[in-house]
Amino acid sequence: MLELAADKAGWGSPLPEGRARGIAVAESFGSFVAQVAEVSLEDDRPRVRRVVIAADVGTVVNPNRSSRRWKGAMVYGLSARSTARSR
Repeated sequence: MLELAADKAGWGSPLPEGRARGIAVAESFGSFVAQVAEVSLEDDRPRVRRVVIAADVGTVVNPNRSSRRWKGAMVYGLSARSTARSR
């Protein structure tokens, strides 16, 4: 999954100035998922420009439901507040 997400996101290709990519992979409940996020800063705030998700979830009965699940998880993760504090 990691290689697929990286390939589909164009990992290694040049980005416009001021943009960066991050990549992550995880396994949960027998599913494997990888995501690549392309981000920039606007007014000192992060802006997500693009997210590529690759998931191996086994047999899919309803593709729309599966797609919504991963998109929802991505939005949930992006909306989570950090518990880290400045020291």
